[in-house]
Amino acid sequence: MSLTQPLARHIIEVLGSSGTPPQKGVQYFNVGNSSLLNALDEFYLNSYLQHGGAGYKMVIGDYGSGKSHFLYCLRDIAWSRNFAVVKVDLSPLETPYNDQREVYAAVARNLIWHETEEGISDEYGLPRFLEGTLQRVVGGEISLETLKHPYYKALVDTVDAAAIDSTSYKAAILAYFEALIREQEERLDALSR
Repeated sequence: MSLTQPLARHIIEVLGSSGTPPQKGVQYFNVGNSSLLNALDEFYLNSYLQHGGAGYKMVIGDYGSGKSHFLYCLRDIAWSRNFAVVKVDLSPLETPYNDQREVYAAVARNLIWHETEEGISDEYGLPRFLEGTLQRVVGGEISLETLKHPYYKALVDTVDAAAIDSTSYKAAILAYFEALIREQEERLDALSR
């Protein structure tokens, strides 16, 4: 994404009106945290996590200290490495950290489907993410022919071989892909609850 005049105006308007960072274009006014971002990219995103590792990091700071700005920068790096990204605010009332069901539901609702093309807004939710993934893997529109597509078969094999603890969850993902292909709206609705 290049800095265009409309994007620059948007950045200034968002910063000027609310003081919070805009969701797009944050890299154009980033100062002071590049060494930390580079370390996270080098030691986690571009190596450890790419090879199946897992990690947990918590960002803590006072209001206005740059947490959102930092996380938007990290999100952009993650997207450039083809990672899935989700933004969930944990709070005692809305999404208590100790309630796994609520945390999972928040993750499923807030998973971000991101297109790199300018002018296309991000979309949210696990159903949109799965649909976008399927379209990206097969390289276009989904139809019954997708069932025979070698990349679809490779996607199914990859999900099947993935180290997913819940066999029910794995089966639901594969069933969702098939229901998308077969345009089974009732089944899609049932699987996305």
